[in-house]
Amino acid sequence: MKVLVLLGLLFALSHAAWVEVCNQQCPSIMMAIGCINASLCMITGGESNTPMGVYYTQDQGQSWNRADMEQDSFMLMNIDAEPNGNAATAGMGVGGSSALLHSTGGTKWLASLDQDFMVGQAIRNIKGSGEFAYIGTTNTFSNTQGVATSTDGGVHWTVSNWPGALNNLTEIRYGAFPSATTWYINGGQWPSNNVADKTKKGQPCYRIRKNICIPMGTVTKPKKARDSNGYLAVMSKTTDGGKTFQTQKIWNNLFYFNDMDCWDENNCLAAGEGFNDGSTKPGGRVLQTTDGGSTWNEVLLNPLNNAGMGIVRYVSATEAWAAGGEENSSGSMEGTFYHTTDNGKTWEKQTVPYIGDILSMQFVDSTLGFAAGVTEFQTSQVVKYTP
Repeated sequence: MKVLVLLGLLFALSHAAWVEVCNQQCPSIMMAIGCINASLCMITGGESNTPMGVYYTQDQGQSWNRADMEQDSFMLMNIDAEPNGNAATAGMGVGGSSALLHSTGGTKWLASLDQDFMVGQAIRNIKGSGEFAYIGTTNTFSNTQGVATSTDGGVHWTVSNWPGALNNLTEIRYGAFPSATTWYINGGQWPSNNVADKTKKGQPCYRIRKNICIPMGTVTKPKKARDSNGYLAVMSKTTDGGKTFQTQKIWNNLFYFNDMDCWDENNCLAAGEGFNDGSTKPGGRVLQTTDGGSTWNEVLLNPLNNAGMGIVRYVSATEAWAAGGEENSSGSMEGTFYHTTDNGKTWEKQTVPYIGDILSMQFVDSTLGFAAGVTEFQTSQVVKYTP
């Protein structure tokens, strides 16, 4: 498949702009972003050692307000919304327990009645259903891993276990839900290292990716991608709404998976990263399937030093974005965006110097997008895209 695009073939975007939209109203920690429509987008965030919440904008980022939160959370890891106005967010609650909240309209958030998960990094809208799925580690199956789905806008959740055969290989990471019955769930682990889970300033932090540790208060430490003797990535699929899963492919000593997205049941993109501490092919990458996961091909690779890839999002059947970070010539990290309009055959690149790495990305349509990232100063920023 002649679609692998190395960094040398990428060129800077001349027609697009990613600009900062957060001011003093924004919290210093911003984990994720989700939009109901162009008139209401939300970020999850807060300050270290204080309860985190949801902040919303009704003017495309010019001003942000903290939503009314029924439940305190130490870390809201992800957020998603659907066009009818329902939204859901999830992460860590007090003492390392779960935090699951739901909203209609995004300005007031209520605690979900089911709190099965201890912690997870991915909550996604189930395409076409107006409902949500949450990926994480669950109490329901004796602290194993699974996927919880809601059919009432996030009020109640039902858990599907991720099979033990997969659990023995790796930690559950992220997933995509192109329909109510077809889901893709990935896993990943990175090599063991002696890096303490503390920021450069000595603050306790939660390591969401190998090179990204988010400041947090002192709470029961949640699970993360499992430290191991090498890199491992697993992709699995269910076509019966989580009753059974099939392992599609396992990658050894290359990378671990981050977020993924699907346009439909057959066409998906997945982000991954591996570094020069054991990967046989270091770099941030995007993998693609166009046949329902029968084959997964690498369509984008950034091999620069400490280059990672955290997130991918479709805008249409042929247009998509990928984002991550890379180390520049001075040794500083810069955020990177990649844009394809021909279904992954070619990619254009834009670097954003004031963000070290991109954590989350959401597009309302092809003319309006938002992304949240972490800077080298352990703060966060939100940027907006307009052509």
